[in-house]
Amino acid sequence: MHAKTFFIDIDGTIFRQPEDFLDVMKNDDISMLPEAAEKICKWHCQGNKIILTTARPESMRERTIKQLDNAGIMYDQLVMSLTSGFRVLINDYEQDTTPKAEARNVRRNIDGLININYIN
Repeated sequence: MHAKTFFIDIDGTIFRQPEDFLDVMKNDDISMLPEAAEKICKWHCQGNKIILTTARPESMRERTIKQLDNAGIMYDQLVMSLTSGFRVLINDYEQDTTPKAEARNVRRNIDGLININYIN
């Protein structure tokens, strides 16, 4: 099977999003949601690409990288300064083949990555 590219939001999906966002700005260790590091490691080790996305401003890049490193999160790229609003994935596919993109929504601080399953 072909490798996949996972676009994964950070806060509320990997890390528990705190009620006060200042906690994210001040701490190098952030509470994680269950199985996040393990799932991402598994997908990465299967040869998939992990692109982490966040609405955190670019000025928080160093802090965010430190938090991800402390949590043991493996990734290939970090995309910052997205809007916190609706996000749209647009992808092409060849005629007479199956579509090559989908989106999954998870409830903030509840679902995380536990119920997201892919087999290479």
